[in-house]
Amino acid sequence: MEDQYLAFVSRVGDTSDGKIIYNFFFTQDPDVVWGEDWNIVPSSIVPNLMPSMDTISLICDASTEKDFLLARENSCFSMQDCIDGIIALVFTRPREDELILRFGEEMDSVVEKLKQIGIEFSNIRNTREEKETEIIDNVINALDDIKDNDGTATGDFGDLPEDFDNDDLDF
Repeated sequence: MEDQYLAFVSRVGDTSDGKIIYNFFFTQDPDVVWGEDWNIVPSSIVPNLMPSMDTISLICDASTEKDFLLARENSCFSMQDCIDGIIALVFTRPREDELILRFGEEMDSVVEKLKQIGIEFSNIRNTREEKETEIIDNVINALDDIKDNDGTATGDFGDLPEDFDNDDLDF
């Protein structure tokens, strides 16, 4: 797997047992990560602040009793300030288990810092694989949609044999 870098963290919600669920978004290229209204100061006034999903490669969930301070919820700075290193992406309150995670930090470092305070990732999703699967499904559905009544698929790519089966496609 290519190197992954921390790009964004969002609070998903609370569980019934009092834990907080967070999504950690990773990218292969932090230089291209951006989101709509990431330049707005403060970032806390922007509803549904998120990065462009085209730049995200992994999303990892983590649950903890710790209430992290997040750059996206900050009342003084923008996400651009976070990218510029003026404010951390995630941090804890003073006198708690110290945690500081910065935009663009390598995934291995993030994992190690979280382990030190008893947090591990769960439900890791590869967004690039999900996009590729969606594209393949769309192609297969398009082929199904253009089949003639006699079962022969037709289109710009020419006629396919009557016994053609989508399962024969090797992606």
